[in-house]
Amino acid sequence: NYEAKREEVVVLALKLKNGQKLRQSESSAFNAVRNALHRAKIAKAKVYDQGDTSLVVFSQSLSEKASALEAVKVAHEIDASLKEFNKKYAIKIEYGLGMHVGEMFFEILDGKAKFTSIGSITVTPKNLASKADCSLLLSHDLYRKVYTVVKAEQDESGAYNVLSFKDRTSQSQF
Repeated sequence: NYEAKREEVVVLALKLKNGQKLRQSESSAFNAVRNALHRAKIAKAKVYDQGDTSLVVFSQSLSEKASALEAVKVAHEIDASLKEFNKKYAIKIEYGLGMHVGEMFFEILDGKAKFTSIGSITVTPKNLASKADCSLLLSHDLYRKVYTVVKAEQDESGAYNVLSFKDRTSQSQF
């Protein structure tokens, strides 16, 4: 029997602001969103679909490579792929991405990974995603963990808008 344990996780919220319009248009936008979120699944994150909002949980229990940095890197790729879609097609995906770091309970139930929120771990990224305008916003707590490799601008609410990403993993062996 597996005991639930507290664990630090990074949560990404992707909010589709024009989901209804996209559904009615029968455009390839939903495939673009699904393909973007597939990057999180490749990184062994757990993806929860909740209507027009998807929550992605990055956890070391699911992937030893999971870290705040890895999570932000995946989110940045998701952001870039949605921006790319918007450049190519007439119908635009209006979205927001928000990320936060905190704790969740993790357990295996019936062979499936299950997370239970603690505090504002899911509320904060959802709020950030609502505020983000086709961009990626990080909470202050998460930015403090990745500021050495993420270039970002702080907005008036204290969130950090990710501008660019310096990938230093190739130098980590030195």
